[in-house]
Amino acid sequence: MASGLFAQEGYRAVGVDRVIAESDIAKMTLYRHFVSKSDLILEVLAQCAYRCQNPLARRTARHASAQAQLKAVFQWYDDLYNSPTFKGSMLMHTAFEFKGEAGEIKRMAAPHKVALPGYLGAILEQRLNAARLKTYMSIPPRTFLHNSCVCKDIEALPYPS
Repeated sequence: MASGLFAQEGYRAVGVDRVIAESDIAKMTLYRHFVSKSDLILEVLAQCAYRCQNPLARRTARHASAQAQLKAVFQWYDDLYNSPTFKGSMLMHTAFEFKGEAGEIKRMAAPHKVALPGYLGAILEQRLNAARLKTYMSIPPRTFLHNSCVCKDIEALPYPS
C-alpha cells in the first residue's frame, strides 16, 4: 500500500497517518516494524530494487549472445514503461524528491543510477575488448540501448568518436 501511495503522490506528500488509514493497520503495528517514515521509505526502495533486478537478470539469462541479452534488457524496460501500473522509477523519484540532501534514503537510491550502465557493461564484456568497452560505456544508456536494438550485431554499433 505504501509503495503505491508513494509512487502516485510522492514521498513527501504522503504521511504516515495516510499510509495507516489506507492500509487499515494499527499505528502501533506500523511503528513496530518501521521506527520512522524514513525506515518505511527505505523498505519500499529495497523491495523496488529487488523487484527490478531479479526479473531483468532472469530475462537476460535465457539468452546466450550478448546481442540477444541487450535486446532482452531493452524489451524489459519497454514492457515496464508501458505497463498500465507503472508510475515511474521509485528509486529515481528519490533523486528528485531528496535532491541536495544527504542521508540514508539518498544513499539507497544512488546505486540505481549506475546499475544499468554496469549491467550493460557486464553483457558487453562478452564481446568487446577493454578499450572499446570503455568507449561504449561513456554513451548514455538510453542512446546505447536504442542503437544496440537497431543494429543487427554489436560489432556493427556506431563507434563513438
